[in-house]
Amino acid sequence: MNREQLLAAMQALLDAADAEQRELTAEESAKFDEFKRKVEALDVNTRRRAEVQAARDAAPATAAAASAPATAAAAVAGSPARPGVEQPKDFENLGEFMHAALLRPQDPRLATLWREPRDLARERGMGAEQRMDTGSLGGFMVPEQFVTTIREVPVQSALIRPRADVIPAGSPPDAKITFPYLEQGTSENVFGGVEVDWVDGEGGLKPDTAGSLGQFSLQPNEWAAVLTVTDKLLRNWAAASSYFTKKIRQASTSFEDFQFFRTGTGVGRPLSILNSGAKIVVASSGGAGTVSFLDVVNMIAQHMVGPKSVWSISRALYASIVTLRNESPGDGSLIFVPGNITQGIPDTLMGIPIYWNDRAPAANVLGSLALLNLDHYLVKDGSGPFVVSDGGIVNFKNNKTLIKVFGNVDGQPDMKEPFTLEGGFEVSPFIFLNTAA
Repeated sequence: MNREQLLAAMQALLDAADAEQRELTAEESAKFDEFKRKVEALDVNTRRRAEVQAARDAAPATAAAASAPATAAAAVAGSPARPGVEQPKDFENLGEFMHAALLRPQDPRLATLWREPRDLARERGMGAEQRMDTGSLGGFMVPEQFVTTIREVPVQSALIRPRADVIPAGSPPDAKITFPYLEQGTSENVFGGVEVDWVDGEGGLKPDTAGSLGQFSLQPNEWAAVLTVTDKLLRNWAAASSYFTKKIRQASTSFEDFQFFRTGTGVGRPLSILNSGAKIVVASSGGAGTVSFLDVVNMIAQHMVGPKSVWSISRALYASIVTLRNESPGDGSLIFVPGNITQGIPDTLMGIPIYWNDRAPAANVLGSLALLNLDHYLVKDGSGPFVVSDGGIVNFKNNKTLIKVFGNVDGQPDMKEPFTLEGGFEVSPFIFLNTAA
């Protein structure tokens, strides 16, 4: 079987499993892994042939070239590769990669990073004849060492990703992945439909036990960002590296957090916590836009506490939160404890860390105060990021280049509804205070 046939066979196994809403069987998994190994072996041979051809095409070193000084910086900056001089094998930083990808696409270090539209389709687990609209132009895949830098989001910069259960891209990176979960919506169904009872005597009637399983799927959806930079900045790649890293990180972090926390509908994009059926909304005991000690107590009472539990609080509620006191008779102590940002110690409320969420809505809007256990939110990374440009055509007169960065991600809670305890009391990882009433 050639490479196309192997990929088609792998896709057929995945399609069959998806059609029946199940995981691959042990036999199918073994076949899939075998096909994958053969594809990887073919790819290795292809790269080796390219290396041999490149060596054949290289001119022999001349005495003048051997004696002439040459530096890696000169080669990267645009000087042609000098015969007999070893060229750098890796990019020094993200800025150098962006410079080469956008201005020097002939750079040999980019050869293994270019993705044709057909390659992008295969990596997304699609048939070779299928196309993705945004990815139809192909693009250079950002090297892995810089992907981790872009996604390396400090806790203070993002709410969801640093605390969520993040699933790596895998292979194929954009294929749908399905998870089972126990349907435990009522107190009678707290163990997913499993019933336990006494047996009346030897050989007596055994209770029926039938686990009730549901399924939910994650399939990375494509996002795209557009950035316009001057050609002068692109050429000064050493200085531009921090600029590119910072801007891409800030934009993607903000975009993801909005999708995971507030706006994601679950249709062609992640399902947000706020739009999830698993959340519980606690009615405020005070007026609109205010928070009381009783509100905090009621929220904690219904929260499924875990090591990743955190308060998400709008800064619009700052004055209300820091002045909250224990209203128990004879107490009156503050329940807010200030941290020390210089030492990485967060503020806390009733012992739970606070994330002052600049992306949360106004004080009187649902979402301004939430108590979240983000161990119950799943993020599935897909392929990318990829980088393409317009080659400076659109802004040619202004010496500017339009850059498009695109990738794939999905996310949603691992529960579909609140969990009802055996006594009939509802709890959830996601508790919101209705401060509108």
